[in-house]
Amino acid sequence: MKRIICIVLLLLTLFSCLADNIELDSMSLYQLFELEHAVHKKIYEHDPSSEWVLYQGTYSVGKDLEAGEYLFQCIDLTPDTVRISICNRDSDGEVVEFEYVDLGEVYHMRVNDGQTLIIDGGVVSYLRR
Repeated sequence: MKRIICIVLLLLTLFSCLADNIELDSMSLYQLFELEHAVHKKIYEHDPSSEWVLYQGTYSVGKDLEAGEYLFQCIDLTPDTVRISICNRDSDGEVVEFEYVDLGEVYHMRVNDGQTLIIDGGVVSYLRR
């Protein structure tokens, strides 16, 4: 039993050392965004009410979401869905931008005040650039 405890403690120590050795300075901007999305996904798994996620629904830019440039990543799908759709409509309801996004894929979009962002088919994490 003592051996098992020692082995488990040794493995935990080894994994914690590996986790501390993430070289952020050597990562590209895209790799840093991927890492941040991965962290948001883990936070979402532990706390689905996280502030970094948008669920399937309609969001008013300027009210629910600030205007600006965003990176969206699909982190969860509703049952029987293979990808989500992200739609940006102007104040007249006209489509400004529409894209299908696969699970894990990142998509860049700019949204302006008065527009409406529609997420359908799952959950996205987002980063404001």
